[in-house]
Amino acid sequence: MKFVDTTPLAYLSSEIPSYVDQGETVISFRCELYTHSRAKSARKMHSDLENRYKEEVANSPDETLSTSPFGNMAVKRNRLAMIDMIATLNSAYPDYDFQGVHPTEFQHHSNKQDVFLKLDSLMQNMPAYSSVRSNFWKAVDEEVHLKSCSIYSYIPDPDSSPFNWSMENSLWCYNFLFYSPHLKRVLLFTISSRWKRHFSSEEDEYYYDMDIENDFEFDYMFEY
Repeated sequence: MKFVDTTPLAYLSSEIPSYVDQGETVISFRCELYTHSRAKSARKMHSDLENRYKEEVANSPDETLSTSPFGNMAVKRNRLAMIDMIATLNSAYPDYDFQGVHPTEFQHHSNKQDVFLKLDSLMQNMPAYSSVRSNFWKAVDEEVHLKSCSIYSYIPDPDSSPFNWSMENSLWCYNFLFYSPHLKRVLLFTISSRWKRHFSSEEDEYYYDMDIENDFEFDYMFEY
């Protein structure tokens, strides 16, 4: 997957600080759009994973892969959804390799409204969010079509995940992926809280104390 940084969403995301100092803890935020890459390495990874999943489904002694968060992995479009999630994580975190991630480390969210409200609540900790709030979600809608996209979250296995070290040092961490296969796009939301002693950044300038009422409506996203 290839990072896209030339959209109104990218501009609005840049208006929101990537981290916030809260004394003993730091909240980190990322919102990034990815699209299919035509690079040879990307095509090879897709091919390798596709072949591996087909083999695993054929040799699976139980129903784990037939009841994954993406649906039955014997169905090609469900395998491709999983592969796009892995490709997005690999692009977003190039120091890690997510090819060994199992489908059970993802969760499908059928209730999108709950996800919107959760993210909106978490992002109220971020300075400047209140000033771009409405335009930000409209830009998200334009990029991935919220009414038709699927939403997944990546929940790392604490014993085997490439994120293991990060999860140990985090108070909480959310990784949401908004998937639009017909647009060939994935929008990655990552927001986490970590003890400052485990946060590596020389910039240490954001202090935030703001009370924002949760009065934003998401109804427009579902109007036909």
